[in-house]
Amino acid sequence: MAVAVTLGEALLRLSAPEGVALEDCHRLEVRAAGAESNVAVALARFGVASAWISALVDNPLGRLVAGSIRRHGVDLSGVVWSADGRVGTYYIELGRPPRPNRIVYDRADSAFARLDPDAVNWDLLDGARVLHLSGVTMAVNPAVALRARDEAARRGVPVSWDVNYRARLWTESEARKALAPAVAGCAVLKLTAEEAHHVFGFEGSAEVLAASVAESTGAAVVVVTDGSRGAVAAVGGRLLREEGHEVEGLDRVGAGDAFVAGLLYALLDSPRPGLDTSPDAVRRGLRLGSAHAALKHTYFGDIAWTTLDDVRRLAGELQGTTWR
Repeated sequence: MAVAVTLGEALLRLSAPEGVALEDCHRLEVRAAGAESNVAVALARFGVASAWISALVDNPLGRLVAGSIRRHGVDLSGVVWSADGRVGTYYIELGRPPRPNRIVYDRADSAFARLDPDAVNWDLLDGARVLHLSGVTMAVNPAVALRARDEAARRGVPVSWDVNYRARLWTESEARKALAPAVAGCAVLKLTAEEAHHVFGFEGSAEVLAASVAESTGAAVVVVTDGSRGAVAAVGGRLLREEGHEVEGLDRVGAGDAFVAGLLYALLDSPRPGLDTSPDAVRRGLRLGSAHAALKHTYFGDIAWTTLDDVRRLAGELQGTTWR
């Protein structure tokens, strides 16, 4: 039985070598990538029984994605396999300041985008302590995302959302119109300071943004991440802040997913039933999330190849080091 269930699309990530422009690229490295699968992988690596619901094509590319996620111990029994269709891809050219990353998506009409909610085995949610969704899934297949939210509510499973706004998928106004009602009353809502401004229309410091989003959505916990400056949470009428970490970034893609995994781990690592959204658990989640996100910057690819002890050491919970 899965403790944490995530749902979303996984893509094939095709990366140009560092320092090489996509238009001058002669070879690409292929890896699996996906916001919700990244969270499932990280939680599984932390020892949390995790499952990922999605759709894949039964061909070498679909099996590549499945194998990349399954190797970390994630339950893939919720994946719907199809005989035809396509696995979405994205191409990335990694930049260094002042040059940003350049990403080209090729994901239209993917197997996940075509997934019928009735084809999913929603019983996988039975007994789960959290379901994690993101704005990416709302943009790609809103019918599946909303059905997942409703199935979780029917079973009493708390829902976590990451706004995860992608301008290449929809406009700010489209995201606001769809996400505001979708996340209303959820257990956890994570977003960046930029997303709080551009998607929800609020101005101010991270503290002001967290409080404003919490009031407008009714989410039990709202977390606003603010880069190396750390993160702020609004919970139970209180505002909590934890500082971040300075990083020398190798690859920042997936850092937001790493933050979510650290946050959710802290809320699940509790004797309380369900999801512990007490201020103490949330404060620990901010520390573990920030540490995990910082460590993710040091790994190439979407997945953070960290252990729980790595994260706890950087967060100050353990002393010493395992690095040799």
